[in-house]
Amino acid sequence: MKKMLLTLLFAATAFGSHAQLVQSSSLIVTKQKLPAVARGYQQSIDASYDARLSVAGNDFFNLNYIGGFRFNDTFFLGAGTGLNFKLNNPAFERENGGTMPLSTVNIPLYAHLRVYFLKERITPFFALSLGGRFSTKRTLELPLGEVKYNTCGLLLNPQVGVNVRTSAKNSVYVAVGFCGHTMPTLEDASYSTAFVKSKFQYGIDAHIGFTF
Repeated sequence: MKKMLLTLLFAATAFGSHAQLVQSSSLIVTKQKLPAVARGYQQSIDASYDARLSVAGNDFFNLNYIGGFRFNDTFFLGAGTGLNFKLNNPAFERENGGTMPLSTVNIPLYAHLRVYFLKERITPFFALSLGGRFSTKRTLELPLGEVKYNTCGLLLNPQVGVNVRTSAKNSVYVAVGFCGHTMPTLEDASYSTAFVKSKFQYGIDAHIGFTF
């Protein structure tokens, strides 16, 4: 009888220790788990580099601000702006289809959609920016006179990336994308009929930023 009581006591002690260990582990896991994604107004700031593929030497360094509404774990919709800095401006070639020199600083304005694929701390995402790039008018001197033109144009920038959440609202992310713009080109540069028209040019870009 005494032996049986000792066995039951030992079993009860072991079970209690195991339950306490499980409870402690649960508390640790609970403490480490991030809170749910915060709904409401959300902002992002990022820096990006845009390398032209269609025309060499038309690269940009960009600073972007995006503000909008985070609906749930999956969808964000907002608008963005910023500053686009022209890194180089190759000499204009006087031939049909020649790329016009662009302004040193341009201002983009666009709608921005972002879709997060997972409800986890680390998730891939897809983003799309669609709008325009704006700047002041410029003048190009030609043998037969000067041509005034505007460097404004369409902006299209789909991206894929990875987002790492650090709290309910804060996260850091990296992304790569396809960056397309309409840019001014000159036709019939050597003739009195010279005129400017827009052509679609494209490249790739890389982003790094944070959300808060």
